[in-house]
Amino acid sequence: MAPVAIEIFAAPPRLTAADRQTAVVLDRSQPQLPPRPVLTAPELFTLQYCRFATATRLICSLRGPGTYQGVAIPTSRRIAVDVDGSNQKVIAPIEPPAPQ
Repeated sequence: MAPVAIEIFAAPPRLTAADRQTAVVLDRSQPQLPPRPVLTAPELFTLQYCRFATATRLICSLRGPGTYQGVAIPTSRRIAVDVDGSNQKVIAPIEPPAPQ
């Protein structure tokens, strides 16, 4: 198998569903199978990255709009998801500190 060109990794995401970015998993041991969608970014959010935490679990980062004391600021979410798209769990909603 030929090495994958670095330009493919540097390219912006191309797979979308209803104008939302979607993370997919390719099973390299079964190349005849189509990519399997595992996570679609919610409306107004962008998918920053997904990385394997284990052989069967991904950690994905999403960024979207938020507010803090009436001021618009970006917000992030970290989501854990199984490679088949099941068992999604928000593991780190990154929110600004609550006013005291």
